[in-house]
Amino acid sequence: MQDSNLTESSVYVDDFRLQDLGLSVRLSSSEPALPNIRNQSVVVPNRHGAFDYGGWLDAREFTLDCVFDRRESYAELKRAIRKLNALFIDEWGRPKTVKLRFGDNLNVYFNVRLTGGVPMERRAHHGIFSLALTAFDPFSYSNVTSDEITWGSEDIYFTATYPLGHNGGNATRKITGNTTFTTYVDGDALRAVMTLAGSALNVTISANGKAAALGAFNNANITIDGEHYTVTKDGVNSLALMTGDFIELLPGDNEITITGSYMNFDLTLRYRDRYV
Repeated sequence: MQDSNLTESSVYVDDFRLQDLGLSVRLSSSEPALPNIRNQSVVVPNRHGAFDYGGWLDAREFTLDCVFDRRESYAELKRAIRKLNALFIDEWGRPKTVKLRFGDNLNVYFNVRLTGGVPMERRAHHGIFSLALTAFDPFSYSNVTSDEITWGSEDIYFTATYPLGHNGGNATRKITGNTTFTTYVDGDALRAVMTLAGSALNVTISANGKAAALGAFNNANITIDGEHYTVTKDGVNSLALMTGDFIELLPGDNEITITGSYMNFDLTLRYRDRYV
């Protein structure tokens, strides 16, 4: 894993460092530790309080207070503003979703979109403004997927919390008999994408009290996408091929057990760590 000389004040949009536009991001910027909570409850007449049905994370909102460094002229400042606009607006003039990263944790990103106008105060050839960005998905995500975690990767920085010897790079396994292996999740609980390429009869994959069972398949490519609740066989929707549950992986080590008959397939486990 690589070291980083970058300062904590750096802010990246789709791997472009905002400071390279000649601006500073002020400490007054807002990066919430948690987004607002959307609570669900029901009030019953003639009863105290309410019935609590739990809460959900709302969208996460960021405000970046920025200042363009002094320019020789306002025309030069306008050219810098156009470059800034191109980071957040697509070729059709619509706000686009971009990856937002902060220098104090370059290993993760948020998917954000510009959700407010950008009034620009021009003062002594400086430009003072704020960027209102919203992550409608409130989670942050690892730069790399589980099968890309290797020591020396250019996308993993020294601040990463992956343990020494993390086996994410060995995500594809040859399965020829009943077996149990361990996979590590660094972030919050998630559902992975599992691909089985080959042949088997009555395969069951289980972990953390949940099990997914497949019937017979021969020289086929089966993809169980727990994130989107889909099952495909050779690219064709085949949800009926699976019975049981989509496997859930919890923070830390997870034991995955595979049983079946006449098994001869490659199993690939792929997921991207996510964090609140």
